[in-house]
Amino acid sequence: LKHDFVTALDRVCRGFSIVNDQRMLEPIPVSARPVAAQLVRLADQAGASRVIRVLPQDIVSTATIARTLVAARGSYQNVSVHTLEEAEALLAEE
Repeated sequence: LKHDFVTALDRVCRGFSIVNDQRMLEPIPVSARPVAAQLVRLADQAGASRVIRVLPQDIVSTATIARTLVAARGSYQNVSVHTLEEAEALLAEE
């Protein structure tokens, strides 16, 4: 996954947006949080301007994801939505 992410980052221009659909994401184990934080840093370094996260409805998963993201401190805009349609609407506004 990390290799594919880094490869994709090599093909984008600064100012890009990422849509990250996390609705089916399993709870993140503590051991995986450093990897998630590293992905945040890589996106930040590549020039991401915004990450739109499609979050699950359950509060436990959403809280775990939020804690991981706050700890990673990306400088891009974080936007949370609950459907892909909402994410697509945000992309259309660019």
